Amino acid sequence: MTILPAGSFKVSDYRKAIPGWVKLQVVLDRVSKIHDDLQHELLNGADPAGAIDPVFVALREFPVDARKLRFDHRPALLDRPYDLMAGDFIPPQNDQKHIEAILAPDHDERTFGRKAAAERTVTTRGSDVGEAKRTRDIRASEAMHDAKLASKAGDYAKAAAILASVKVPRKKLNKRKIPSRPFPQTQRPFPTTRRAR
Repeated sequence: MTILPAGSFKVSDYRKAIPGWVKLQVVLDRVSKIHDDLQHELLNGADPAGAIDPVFVALREFPVDARKLRFDHRPALLDRPYDLMAGDFIPPQNDQKHIEAILAPDHDERTFGRKAAAERTVTTRGSDVGEAKRTRDIRASEAMHDAKLASKAGDYAKAAAILASVKVPRKKLNKRKIPSRPFPQTQRPFPTTRRAR
């Protein structure tokens, strides 16, 4: 089998750095799109006097500071299958059609759910990392179910093979309150004091 399905491998083992020329092409495509949108608005009568230079506005609205930009893969690399023969994801990871230049807070929200003005991440639901974990948990619960059915049928080798193919999460430990040590129930005698003679 030459294609690894999405979610069955560690993405960091196959990920490559985005070359500089791809980043430049992504930024130029974004500026060109802003320019085309502004020209479309101008042709539809948004600025009949023509006082606004669309190229200037496009460059001014697009964040030029590279530290504020992140290059986001769409669809995320977690959701792409990997072709072992070609040595790349499907679609290729450095294809500029599938990379977007966005601001760092927007990238954080897409990737791991951190809202722009939030102090901490409240939920990862809907983000790339959260959905990947949810998919892993669903696969693990299905594998546990299939393994139980196989073991009930007496096919223990199949059950072991199913459990070995999926990383099963450890069960959460039952949390109990640590019992406090109560005071002794017996009454202690009061100490007697000696009278001075």
